[in-house]
Amino acid sequence: KDDTTIYKLANQMIDEQLALNEIKHSSYDRKVETLKKLEPIYNIRIQEITDEIIKKFFISQMHYSQSYINK
Repeated sequence: KDDTTIYKLANQMIDEQLALNEIKHSSYDRKVETLKKLEPIYNIRIQEITDEIIKKFFISQMHYSQSYINK
């Protein structure tokens, strides 16, 4: 079993992108801020995430603009 959460995995990916010079520090900052928007689901373990959880999350975000959701 793996206790990796959505937040942990996403944060690790962002850190790796910066470390590998795939993104600039300004992009890193934006991605970290964007990650905060996943707060309602980011403590869910990767092994427990389902399509239904993701759909419900996106439905709950529909009051935001499309550009906000795309990020």
